[in-house]
Amino acid sequence: MDITNLTPEQLRAAADLREKIDGLQNELNQLLGGEVSAPAQVSSEGPGKPTNGRRKRKEVSAEARAKMAAAQRARRAAERGGAAAETTPGAEPQAKSEEPAKRSAKKQVSEAKLKALAKAREARWAKVRAAKRAGVQSEEGPAIEPAKPKKERKISEAGRKAMSLAAKRRWAKARGTGKSSL
Repeated sequence: MDITNLTPEQLRAAADLREKIDGLQNELNQLLGGEVSAPAQVSSEGPGKPTNGRRKRKEVSAEARAKMAAAQRARRAAERGGAAAETTPGAEPQAKSEEPAKRSAKKQVSEAKLKALAKAREARWAKVRAAKRAGVQSEEGPAIEPAKPKKERKISEAGRKAMSLAAKRRWAKARGTGKSSL
């Protein structure tokens, strides 16, 4: 709450309330014969919310954490296809079965197999490139036309001057209207 927007009457009323609270706190301390802690500061965000804008983390007991961990182990075991782990905390872990659990891991490929695959891929691409150069129809589809060399354009000196003049006129017109780009 921003106190800068309060009227003087509201500020006086707040100060009076604060004095009453302090007086009652002192009276309570005298009755109980000792120091009683001051009441907690009330946050404008509501109970249980920190004042720095971040959510307060819930504290979880060790027993609850153990239950959550056991449940997670059971889920993972079920994913692997094995038996579910014991869910009670502090229980002895089950003995692993003799048969290994089936996993959905990727198959391992040997170095020799990888080299053979790379060699075959290079051969296929060499065949495609050769067919493209020759303009021959490939087995997979229609004929591949060979790449045509680009035609080199030649512009005469008069043509270059005409293009330069046209560009200068466009820029002059753009600058006259206050534009910084065309």
